[in-house]
Amino acid sequence: MNARNMGRYNESVKNKKRLKNMEDCIKGDHKLEEITILTHWDGSSQVVRWCSVCGAIVIDTDIDSRIFPGQGMEMKFPKITKDFHEEYEKRKKETSTCSKCGVETPFVMTIDNWAIIDGEEYCRKCQKKYKVGWSDPNNK
Repeated sequence: MNARNMGRYNESVKNKKRLKNMEDCIKGDHKLEEITILTHWDGSSQVVRWCSVCGAIVIDTDIDSRIFPGQGMEMKFPKITKDFHEEYEKRKKETSTCSKCGVETPFVMTIDNWAIIDGEEYCRKCQKKYKVGWSDPNNK
């Protein structure tokens, strides 16, 4: 595997991790980071938290180490996150079938690995076998 293909492989692994993290966000398990804390005279705090995966932002109220989520402002999402979630929900049940070997894979797992050439879909194995897509010698 040459350096260019290794870079593509690493990017594919990163995208799979991002997709897994995004799936966690869709389920409600966000990776929230504290951005700002505003402490009030009564001991309560307004805490702005931001999800580093999907970009959602929320303002929680903290009182005596207890968190009241969304009391300051309910969680809001950027448009790109909403669009991704809608597209993911539409396509998560779809599958892609390799035109050559017939292997069937969930669509979301084919995004960075499969190639569509002249309307035909190729899995990684068939790309190597037929020297197309990522394995095309002209792409190196």
